[in-house]
Parts: sequence; C-alpha cells; structure tokens
Amino acid sequence: MMHDKFPGIKHLYDPWHFFRNITLALVKICKAKYMTPARIWVKPIINRCYDAVLSAQGNGELASEKFRAILCCISGQHHFDQDPSFKLLKECPHDPPKNPRIYLPKGAQFPKRVELKVFTVKNSEDIKSVSANLDTSPCESINALAWRYAPKDLYFIRSGHELRTRLTVLHWNHLKATAMDGSRPVVGKKSYTNPTHKKKVWRKVRKAASHTWRNEIKQGTYKVRERMIETPDATERRRKAALKRQRELWDVLARPSRPSAADPNIDSSSDEEDEEDGLLLPVLSPQQQLESLLDAALEHEPDE
Repeated sequence: MMHDKFPGIKHLYDPWHFFRNITLALVKICKAKYMTPARIWVKPIINRCYDAVLSAQGNGELASEKFRAILCCISGQHHFDQDPSFKLLKECPHDPPKNPRIYLPKGAQFPKRVELKVFTVKNSEDIKSVSANLDTSPCESINALAWRYAPKDLYFIRSGHELRTRLTVLHWNHLKATAMDGSRPVVGKKSYTNPTHKKKVWRKVRKAASHTWRNEIKQGTYKVRERMIETPDATERRRKAALKRQRELWDVLARPSRPSAADPNIDSSSDEEDEEDGLLLPVLSPQQQLESLLDAALEHEPDE
C-alpha cells in the first residue's frame, strides 16, 4: 500500500536488525574449534559492514560494492580494477596490510562458509536500502504510539483498526510539527539503562504536548453525527437482521413439503398405522404453497 500510494517515499531498512543477522551468522560459523584462527575476522567484518553503509551516505550501489569487497579483502585481494562487477570501488580504502599472513586463501573453509551465509546475493541487494542514519528510535517510537491506540492483545475489525491507525499518524505528525516549530522545546534529559550494551543512555525530554488536534476531531465528529439519520452501529444491526430474515425465508421455501420415502429420519411403520379415519386434507400445488408462505412472511415482517 505504501509503495503504491506514496511512490515518492523511499523505504529504508532498519540497520540494527540487518547487522544483527550478520553478526549472528558469523558467530554461528565460528563456533567450531577448527574456526578458531578465523575468529579474528569477526569484528573487522562487522565494522566494515557498518562502514560500507555510513561512508556510502545513501548511495546503495557503492554500499553494495563495499560490502562485497569485504570478502575479497579476507582473501588478500585489495584491488578490483579487473573485476567488471565493481564500477564505483576500485580498491580497498584501508592502508596496506602490515601482516599478510592473517589473510585466508579463497579455498579455505571460512571464506567459503562466509560467502554462503553472509555475503549472499540477497544481503548484497538488501544493504542498498539500509538507512545510513543508523537511527531506529523514530521507528520504535511510532510503533509504541501505535500500540497505545491499537494494542496487539486486542482484536479490532478492519474499519476500526484503520481509524486507530489514522489517529496514530495524526498524533505522530502533531508531535513532530510542534517539535519543529519550537512550541515544544527541550526542557531536560532523562537517563535509562540500555539492556544491550549495559550502559546508561541519556535522551532528551521535551515540553508536554497539547491536544488541540483531539478537540478539533471531536468537534468535527459532533457535526457529522448531527447530520446522520442513525448511528452506523444501528444501520449495521438493521442490515444483519434483514439478512437473517431473508435466510430464514429461503430455508422455509427450500424445505420440501412432503419428505421423501427414502429419508432415513422417517421410521418405518406398518400398514395399520398408516390407515387413518376421517377426511384427508386437500393437497396444495407447489405454486399455492409458495404463495401461502410468502403471504405469511409478509404479514410478520415489521414495517420499516
């Protein structure tokens, strides 16, 4: 929906989750004992992945080439003039190696497994869309705000969920607009402990926001309600009741007037039990039966 209705908005991936998956893959590869000599490459690979995104500054093709160059750098290849797949990056930006013995040949086990698990075609394409700002707090903040309007532990119908999502966007835009125009300046800082890095982190605290946009929505809702003949809930209940009556009518019309002799629900009886004294009721034609049922249904149908 976002891609179709808002083509001008560029979709960027969360860098923390992207690099976390790479880190987990490297840790899993290096668990084996025979991978001990290659463990010195784990941190440099992660740092080079971050550098590929930061130094590219939004250039996805350059970030992808720098990401693929890491695998070549592990094997001691630092120049890419002869490789036609590298169009923007011709050599590694770091200084000449001081200890060439740390590099691993391309046929070694570590470069092979890293190429299969980390430097995949999918990761080389996905890194083009990783955000260069390395900032995930706005995404986490709007998710927390959306959870307040539509908690995940409660079920909402589609129309109700869409309305709550729109309220979330209005609330978020109001907070950002008031922060940009200076009506909500920073009044202090608040500390909290980062559970990942076990460090104390400080974040800015702004002035409390006003809720004028809520009052505007409320007054507009009152005006719309005054022009309505009935509430949407009453309209929906009336529609469901009409459908129920229609289904009941069709059930009656579709039910056979005389059961079949092969119906297993009918108990077999003797000839003596079938004989009845007195007059037999006249047998109505199918057309007469339908007309009588329709007349009875119209008599019991309440006036709108």
